[in-house]
Amino acid sequence: MSPKRLFVFDRYRLDEQERQLLLGSQVVPLPPKVFDLLAVLVQNAGRLLPKQDLLDRVWSGVAVEEGSLTRGISSLRQVLGSTADGQDHIQTVSKRGYRFIPQVRETTDDELDGTRLGIPPPPSVFATASVDFVGREADLVQIRDVWQRAKDGRHQLVLVAGEPGIGKTRLSLEFARSGAAEGTTVLMGYSDEENLVPYQPFVECLSWYFRHCPEVELRGQLAVIGGGGELAPFVPELRNRIPDLPSPLPMDPEGQRYRLFEAVAGMLAVASRTQPMLLLFDDLHWADRPTLLLLRHVMRSAHMASFAIVATYRESELDRAHPLAEMLITLRRERGITRVALRGLKITHVKALVNSIVGPNAPSQLPQVVLDSTDGNPFFATEMLQHLKETGAISSLSGMTGRKIDVGDIGLSEGIKEVIGQRLSRLTEACNRVLSIASIVGREFGATLLEAVADLHDDQLLDALEEATRAQLIRESLEVNGRFEFMHALIRETLYSELSSPRRVRLHRRIADAIERLSQSKPNPPLAELAYHFSQAASADVVDKAIDYAIRAGDRAADALAHEEAARRTRTVEPRSTRARCSPASPGFAAD
Repeated sequence: MSPKRLFVFDRYRLDEQERQLLLGSQVVPLPPKVFDLLAVLVQNAGRLLPKQDLLDRVWSGVAVEEGSLTRGISSLRQVLGSTADGQDHIQTVSKRGYRFIPQVRETTDDELDGTRLGIPPPPSVFATASVDFVGREADLVQIRDVWQRAKDGRHQLVLVAGEPGIGKTRLSLEFARSGAAEGTTVLMGYSDEENLVPYQPFVECLSWYFRHCPEVELRGQLAVIGGGGELAPFVPELRNRIPDLPSPLPMDPEGQRYRLFEAVAGMLAVASRTQPMLLLFDDLHWADRPTLLLLRHVMRSAHMASFAIVATYRESELDRAHPLAEMLITLRRERGITRVALRGLKITHVKALVNSIVGPNAPSQLPQVVLDSTDGNPFFATEMLQHLKETGAISSLSGMTGRKIDVGDIGLSEGIKEVIGQRLSRLTEACNRVLSIASIVGREFGATLLEAVADLHDDQLLDALEEATRAQLIRESLEVNGRFEFMHALIRETLYSELSSPRRVRLHRRIADAIERLSQSKPNPPLAELAYHFSQAASADVVDKAIDYAIRAGDRAADALAHEEAARRTRTVEPRSTRARCSPASPGFAAD
């Protein structure tokens, strides 16, 4: 059989015959057309390929839009990561085409026999998202700086913190893919909420390493750390590879644990001398205490080691008694610890997401609506935009003129409901009750109004608000004492949608009565809020009130020369039966 032709660049091999892209011995999954696109680029490395030329070669005889090519290039960039000097593999030449940058060597499988290909990354490293990676350039630069120190022999820990959906895992995977392309050994471990496996992230990382490390090399590394017998009960995979592994010396439990910790630290140090090593620990907030103690021991180790651990955790899961919260206090005093706190995307990045998912013809208001509704949370923003696209609602939004688009026009995807629902399920019943009432009030709400409606004692209400604040579902206003707001409009939308229609109506009435009662002595009562809540109460005995407050609110807006707003206020009392659905998206009343 004639040898297969291979194209080699960085640590990748492109096998035309098998239609595979390989990193080490691991197949990197690519859709057929994306593979075809890569093959054309690789075989023409260094040449500028016009867009039409690529379209004709990859989609021969098929009429496709340029967007198909753009999405294919984006997918390849996500999979390949960055080159050794931090650049994209594929260069975009504005309005002309694309150029494949790395040097490509054409060879055969016979010539590669006996070549050490390194430890292949786990398949989860190549689990790419379907949307562009945007807005995290500065965070990647910070992690790369830390990684350089690790490669110099000073092992490092990067703690990536943020709320659910903020992009912690995506950031770590993007960095890992670029590291793998440079020859880094990439390992990945998780912490599960159930905590069924002690030391789970360490066990998963070392299991993968022991499974794929060449036996001669593995035996040599174990010999350096004293045989590695302590690791056999810790990672059962090891004895499958090395059946004659020595038994650990008998000693008391604390002594055994110390020797285990030393063996893990020593193994990471020795293995990273061959090739720099990157370990990803996902969801560290669910790690058990033994895992955290081992992590602390490894970071305190005196071994010279060229590895870094990038660990993600949710700040919203931690209270003062949480094991990780206690450990963070200790770790922050150690050398080699870096914390990366992720925040929401900026409007420019949200615009890029809108363009990537919906397309360039999206309504001009949409990026700002998405930003306001999600606070720039990438998961929520992506779910919202994909929901719009999949349901076809984008066409109805495009036809909206004369009024502002709000979150109620967009609706909630199941993915958003599930994520927010999981966070709410961890709260007490009293906290959920308070948040449900607050969702009726508006995006912003006051403690005094909640106290008047919730039928809770002072301390119970404050306990519930503090609990929700710790969970990062709401935040307290820095300007007005006793005023709060939901972190995302989507949290409020989820709470509101879980209430039955009769309960919403009843709560709107109770809130309207409470606002009326609390504002009796005010010279400027919140007329718009009163009009809104009375109109939502759907009760014949308050129709006149709703109309009166709406007219007065309209007059107030007209006096301020806000004529369009005046007209909008008076429309709030249209009969509920004519409304298509019940939504929490009031016309701005909650902020009045």
